[in-house]
Amino acid sequence: MEQRQTEAYRRSFGDSVGAGIGALTGSGKRYYILEYRTSSKYHQAGESQKIILNQVELGRDLQCQIRFDDSFSTVSRRHAAIVRDGDRWRLIHLSKVNQTFVNGQEVKDQWYLENGDEIQLSSNGPRLGFILPQGDRSMIKNINFTERFSLFRQQVMRPYQRMMWLFFVALVLIIGGLVGWNYYSDKQSRERILALSTQLDESNKAQQSTIEELIQDNARLSGKIDESAATQTVSSRTTQDRLVQLQNEVSATNAAMQRGAERSKDEIEKAIAANEARQRLIDSLRNENLKLREKPAIDVTGPAGTEPPRPTSYSAYYPYIYYIQLEKVEYIDQAGNARYYEHTQKTSWAGTGFLLSDGRFVTSRKVIERWYYRFGDKEIDNWLLTLHRLVEDKLSVRAHFSARSANGGSLTFTNEQFIIDRTDDKYDSKQKLYLAPASTYKDLAYTNISLGGGLNANAAQARSLNAGVELTVLGFPGAVGVNYAAGPTLGMATASNNGLDRGLISVTSSSSLLRGAGAPVFLPNRSGELEVVGVLSALPGIIVPLSVIY
Repeated sequence: MEQRQTEAYRRSFGDSVGAGIGALTGSGKRYYILEYRTSSKYHQAGESQKIILNQVELGRDLQCQIRFDDSFSTVSRRHAAIVRDGDRWRLIHLSKVNQTFVNGQEVKDQWYLENGDEIQLSSNGPRLGFILPQGDRSMIKNINFTERFSLFRQQVMRPYQRMMWLFFVALVLIIGGLVGWNYYSDKQSRERILALSTQLDESNKAQQSTIEELIQDNARLSGKIDESAATQTVSSRTTQDRLVQLQNEVSATNAAMQRGAERSKDEIEKAIAANEARQRLIDSLRNENLKLREKPAIDVTGPAGTEPPRPTSYSAYYPYIYYIQLEKVEYIDQAGNARYYEHTQKTSWAGTGFLLSDGRFVTSRKVIERWYYRFGDKEIDNWLLTLHRLVEDKLSVRAHFSARSANGGSLTFTNEQFIIDRTDDKYDSKQKLYLAPASTYKDLAYTNISLGGGLNANAAQARSLNAGVELTVLGFPGAVGVNYAAGPTLGMATASNNGLDRGLISVTSSSSLLRGAGAPVFLPNRSGELEVVGVLSALPGIIVPLSVIY
């Protein structure tokens, strides 16, 4: 036996519950066994008990995990404790009047226990054997979950029953108070909701009328402008498209108001905020109409820098734009066997990919290898962190995806099929992992798929965009579960710099820019056909130029 002075012992409800929950999950913790060598009211001689907690107390007190009945008069209410100390276990003498022995020797303060030691509470008190299972058998994860839960209930819940009942009573009182307060404030809340609903209804009606006037005005302007005036025609069509989109949004808001009489205050306030933002855009479009009246006609064959016409319909590009959805994740163990990773959360992992005419299928790297990116404190990140730990352990992670386009096209692939540049990955001392940077021109992944057809690329144009050039984005917002059959969502963005900024295209949003990474970003050529110049990055406001892979 070894005796050593360590930090003072104190009983902690939080430590007990925390260790018990950790044991339930089966994380890398070890357990030991106490063998009862003296019969008592609670245990027979020869009976053994697995201990899964970091600290247990022995005595006659109701809160002791190892409890003896009152017939053992020389056992104190809190006689001794066994606590974890790193990879070892130490016995702590707590009683002020009765002795504690290990292998017949008195423990004055604390002793480090070894496998096979015998603990005795007082000179003629009960005896227990301390047993440490050897090798992998000592891991808590090897205890089946039913037995683990039973041990958790016996060793964690039972000693603190009185405390938990008091907590439950306090919780009931708090909930009762909250219910009373909610009842008191409900009337005021309903009155506030009614006032907000009235405000929202009046705002919608005003916007509906304004948009209808602007649509008619814009249509008249389009009819008066010469077809050779490319810039004016594009501006008119763009304004018209936005106005129609705004009109649909207002109609949807009105329909929602009519369908649901009971709407929460938060929902109505969000709708009012959306109306205010929409009103700012309406004012902006009104100004565009005013500017459109003042602009002279510009020939499409005129000086460089004039914007070519844009298509009035984008459906021709839909067959080559795919909604990507994670289906399952496997990892390859040391023996080379593929094992299914059961904690996959499909709805949190999605994005956009697209097919180019040269047979390349392109998307964002974060869609394909999400586990290489920085992790937060949210619960959703824990399983991604586990995947990265597998990679750190030199095991392969294989993510399986499905991809579907609006015209019914479908693909299946894995992350292992994609070409990815990881040379910018750096070691993060806080996460203790090698992670991909949040913003880099290498946020791109591609593979070769021979399907025929595809989107045309213009890599040279990606390197020489001018500030103010308007770009088109077609893609599916990731992680929301979309109806891909309806086609991708349209977004517009404006280049904010001349050329590339640290290898990237920086943009500002001039309409509802997508959040879904991997979407193609287009620029029309002189004939008005859209050509891909970049890929929407996982970081908002950033586009990876297609010139990276050309």
